[in-house]
Amino acid sequence: MRKKPLIICSSVDIVIALIVATFAWGRLRGPDAVQARAMARLNAVQPPAGMRNAWPSLWLINYAVPPNQTASVYAHDRQRMQTWIAARMHGSFKPFVSSADGQYRKLPAVSAKQHAVLCQPWRPSGCLAYVRAHTKAVAAVVASQSPRLARFQAMRHDNALWDTLPVSTNAPVPPLVPLQGLWMSSAALTFVRGQHERALTSLCINARMLRHLHAHTNSMLMAMVIGRWMQANESLLTNMLQATPSGQMLPASCHQAFAPVARVDVNPCPAMQRRYATMRHLALRAYLDQRRPAWLDWLYFDRHKNIGTMIAPTFVWPCTQAVRNAMFADRPVDAYDAPQAQYGALDIFTNWDGVQAAEATTWPLPFARYLKRNENYAASLRLTAWLIHMHATHAAAVNWALALRQARPELMQAGDRSFTLTADGRHIRMTCYLASDDHDALVLALPLPSTPATASKPAPGSVTP
Repeated sequence: MRKKPLIICSSVDIVIALIVATFAWGRLRGPDAVQARAMARLNAVQPPAGMRNAWPSLWLINYAVPPNQTASVYAHDRQRMQTWIAARMHGSFKPFVSSADGQYRKLPAVSAKQHAVLCQPWRPSGCLAYVRAHTKAVAAVVASQSPRLARFQAMRHDNALWDTLPVSTNAPVPPLVPLQGLWMSSAALTFVRGQHERALTSLCINARMLRHLHAHTNSMLMAMVIGRWMQANESLLTNMLQATPSGQMLPASCHQAFAPVARVDVNPCPAMQRRYATMRHLALRAYLDQRRPAWLDWLYFDRHKNIGTMIAPTFVWPCTQAVRNAMFADRPVDAYDAPQAQYGALDIFTNWDGVQAAEATTWPLPFARYLKRNENYAASLRLTAWLIHMHATHAAAVNWALALRQARPELMQAGDRSFTLTADGRHIRMTCYLASDDHDALVLALPLPSTPATASKPAPGSVTP
């Protein structure tokens, strides 16, 4: 009779020991081979060597910081932001204030009324015609904001846009409004005043700078913003070409800005690495905000691993050769094909809250918007380069229907986007891969007149320059 209780107690001890051992193994084991490779790839992305980083200048664009002091002020802001993030983790909600504030003159703010006067990058069609109709008002705003415009134009020598600030989902972004609108309005104003070559040079320098920054950025937000800025440039540029004699030699900056698309133009990996680090931070912050008892923290959440190992295969997916090849070939990339958070029974047992956070963090919509906007960006570069070529090599009217039919394989690559002429015979319409975006197509002016065979009366709602 005595043996039975002893056997039961021994069995219970063995079960408890197995549970403890399993829990310990789940916590102590490292990532599996797939997770380890993914984490190594994501952590291997480094700032481009030997390139001038525009991020400090963009970050401090509102202040009259001398160029030789920008790096030191930015370094102070990095330290200050680290302290600010730590304070927010403990419940502080004070806004971040740059160390430049109070030490350097702040540039005059752009009022809502002034901003409304400028060409809008988000609604690029018609910038040239708008400036012709509102020359005096646009000139006044551009003149009043000349210090801000000059600081933005000084970034033309920079060729990377690398965010080195501490990772945080609450960190402020560089003050982007109304930088592109200022530069576009200034170039359009110069063109309207008859200085065509100078205007084209200015606009193409902006496009060349944006292309360099897009190719070497680790910011998903900035990559998408630059994509829209570039489309605004392309719209204004083709309207300028339509008013420029065909065959006229364009500035070298135009050919540099619209050189053949390279793989670096559609490389999403650096931004995904930064996004990966940000989402890990977000998951940890969201968990800590729950203010749960410490023993629950210890039991259900592996803070050391956080969710990094489980989400790494998802975030490294855009870095794979297959995805990069598809993007370069302009084949639509569906983010829902990305692998979801990878975890097993041990993760559920030892890191239940981490598993839940990992599943929430790998929501595919941000992937879709970023990857497809990258493909739209590259496609618009190809289209604009073709229009520039047509302007340079054709001195007479062109049968655009025939020309487009011949160029379509080059423009489409291996994708399925549509390139069609608008009903007015003066524009070309390129569909975008992002149906949820605020516009579903890019419409650019044809830089030459049409032959009678392709010209027609404008249709209601058609885009005019």
